Amino acid sequence: RRTLDRVQRLLYDVTLGGATPPMPIHLIDLKPGTFFEAKKFTVTAFPVAHRGPDNFGFLFEERARRPFLAERAEALGVPAGPERGALTRGESIRLADGRVIAPDDVLGLILAGGPLNIVFMSVLGLFSLAAVAVALERLVQTSRGRLLPPQLLNRLDELVRRGELQPQPYHELCESHPSPLAAVLRAGLSRLGRPAGEIEKAMEDTLAREVSQLRARIRPLSVIGSVAPLVGLLGTVVGMLEAFRTASTAGLGKAELLAKGIYLALETTVAGLAIAIPAMLAAAWLHARVERAMFVIDERLMETLPLVPRMQPASSERPASRSGHNPLLSARS
Repeated sequence: RRTLDRVQRLLYDVTLGGATPPMPIHLIDLKPGTFFEAKKFTVTAFPVAHRGPDNFGFLFEERARRPFLAERAEALGVPAGPERGALTRGESIRLADGRVIAPDDVLGLILAGGPLNIVFMSVLGLFSLAAVAVALERLVQTSRGRLLPPQLLNRLDELVRRGELQPQPYHELCESHPSPLAAVLRAGLSRLGRPAGEIEKAMEDTLAREVSQLRARIRPLSVIGSVAPLVGLLGTVVGMLEAFRTASTAGLGKAELLAKGIYLALETTVAGLAIAIPAMLAAAWLHARVERAMFVIDERLMETLPLVPRMQPASSERPASRSGHNPLLSARS
């Protein structure tokens, strides 16, 4: 029906702007699959399928509607002529400067929205790049090999099974495999000779600090997931205000202008949600990954903790005497 209305408007322009046409015009909506043989020719710029003594029929085909194709072609610098006709038929074209333009080019839809739409979509594009960069970096840094090196776990299990009470093997193990588990174990080893409660408190504080650092580096994903929809919504509100302003100052075709403005304004909301949903899912998955690693670290520490207070520190690691007895004065006496 929309195609027939379009043909009617075209015929109105051809036939002297609404004056009585030189012949009766009948628009017949043929059913799909109906064919007839006739020699094709044109009346002005319109292809004609047949022409009788008092009527003629136009050729047209149903095509997928591409919103604002003319506006997008204009924004992309596609010249008027056969190139735009090819886009209308759903064909990709190559311009003189080498660019290849597809019928449903997203860039054209963004540019057709005007300067404000371009600004908001650019901000959302930066958000998407930042989200991808953070997600990939955290994916590498929170891998099991980084948080829980297999060599560290295997060697630590071996030392615990045989009840090793010399701190040197543990020090060497932590130095050769830097990781959150090694940092926590090193904190306990640095307080050898102190009360067991103090050693345990040092290890717990270090573990909490490691977890906090890992979570803090995931937080940008959560921030992007929260802010991107708001930026998209702001772009939509601004776009709709502009659409209503344009429609209020227009003469004819207000509904079409308003529909176009609302359609383009909703782009930013869609883009914001498309960025926020993957970002929030990635943040939740990375948080769960960290929690699983911390659970394994806690298990290993529970196995190792009973051995740490029983270890004898090296002479350089022995804490100063708290009884007030000065070994230097004793040596002089």
